[in-house]
Amino acid sequence: MQNSSLKIKMKFFSTSFIILFSSFLLTNYDAMAQNSKTQIYAAVLSNLSYTVGAKNPGVGLFVGDENGNEWKNIAFSNMRSFAIEIFPEHGEGLFYTANGNGVIVSRDGGKSWRVTSGWEVTEVLEAAAVPNNPQVLYVGTAYGLWKSTEYGENLQQLTGRFVNSVHLDIEDASRIYVGEENGLVISRNAGKSFKQVKNLPHAVNHIAQDSANPDRLYLGTEDHGLFASINRGKSWQQITGAAQTGTIYSIAVDPKNPGIVFASTFADGILRSLDRGKTWQTITDGIDDIPVYKIVIHPQDSSIIYAGTVNRGILRSTDAGESWKQFALDGTHVWELEIK
Repeated sequence: MQNSSLKIKMKFFSTSFIILFSSFLLTNYDAMAQNSKTQIYAAVLSNLSYTVGAKNPGVGLFVGDENGNEWKNIAFSNMRSFAIEIFPEHGEGLFYTANGNGVIVSRDGGKSWRVTSGWEVTEVLEAAAVPNNPQVLYVGTAYGLWKSTEYGENLQQLTGRFVNSVHLDIEDASRIYVGEENGLVISRNAGKSFKQVKNLPHAVNHIAQDSANPDRLYLGTEDHGLFASINRGKSWQQITGAAQTGTIYSIAVDPKNPGIVFASTFADGILRSLDRGKTWQTITDGIDDIPVYKIVIHPQDSSIIYAGTVNRGILRSTDAGESWKQFALDGTHVWELEIK
């Protein structure tokens, strides 16, 4: 474990994870969900004890509206959450969370939860479900990639290497891109076999795909910046300029205008490209030098963008990324964000 991303991840693992197997009902959650059509879900990994004048909300899975109001913890309040997959339209609402030492699933919109992984599945960092068949779940851990076809139950191990990220092809979910500590592997048969991408030995933190041109993919690495592929991952070219060095944690392609791409960094602000990754500019207004672990674009309004950060919770831009301000959960470390 040589890279800084891995050191940061492992630093936050606690030897005192407490997994509660009881279900509970959150009486105020349904009323809150009815107040806003768009919900923001945040996986909070850790938090400072206090911000100025207020106690911090804790760790776990939080949900609030797009205006930053009425944030509530809807899962185990003592579980550090690394990744989330949200399918509110599936049944009563299907939620997956990767919580360090376990996979926790809700099939009733967050009212009750079940730990679906056993003792052998530990250090869980990623969760990726098939969009049109969400009972199929891929789970990335420090000890490899696992798969379930039963809503997180009966996980079967597919690989044995440290997994940083998992991306399912937007047109063919049997094509799986797995970012590992020492490169990228691709499966074309739903995980039955994997092929290592040559000449890409760097730790891969995130993979993103252009919805308008699915052959184009972007890849964020540890200490080696961004790479791009125009042939669905067969070959990759390192992007030069501002995105050539440094650590990239997250990539977001504008769903309304795929020529606009954002990338979040460890300490170099947020990068933005207006020409499908050919050139990049660095944005620091309101970002300073804090690590930004996740960046997501509002699905209906591309001028609104959210960023999950270390110790500053969620930041928001309302001017297409030009400037950023504090939005919600100040004092927390937000590892993952989803907008539904």
